[in-house]
Amino acid sequence: MGKRRKHKHPSSSELAKFKNDLISEFSEKGHKVSVQENVGEKMSDVLENFIEPYRQYANSLVEYQRLIATAIMAWNASLVKGKERKKMLEEMFIAIAPDGNKQTRDDFFAIVGDMIKRKEQFFADNQRYIVHFEVQETRKGFHLSVASLVQGAPTG
Repeated sequence: MGKRRKHKHPSSSELAKFKNDLISEFSEKGHKVSVQENVGEKMSDVLENFIEPYRQYANSLVEYQRLIATAIMAWNASLVKGKERKKMLEEMFIAIAPDGNKQTRDDFFAIVGDMIKRKEQFFADNQRYIVHFEVQETRKGFHLSVASLVQGAPTG
């Protein structure tokens, strides 16, 4: 197993910047944004627990960011059922690997499928969509910030 990295908690100015960047990003897309802090468990902690079996394979910042992005795809797809999920996963695959061959496609669906099973088995009660993340590299490791949306909450 890879080393468990400790977290440096971000300063209040870093958190304020993260929140303002997120509000700006969604506002520019025409969404009305309402920020509620400290609603339930911290999604960054939940997501780190979710990726634990895969964490050993991500030792660089780029590898960790890819792992988080893949985990978020699987997490959000797990909240959608049936044909909608299949369509969502197909669109995700095309977006990240438009020229992907059969092996790339098989690998993608195998990994994401395993993550979806893990989400449904161990995190089924958590129905929040993950809408944004940032990773900062610190002297002590990586710090993950996550923004989530409660399913069914108004988005504007």
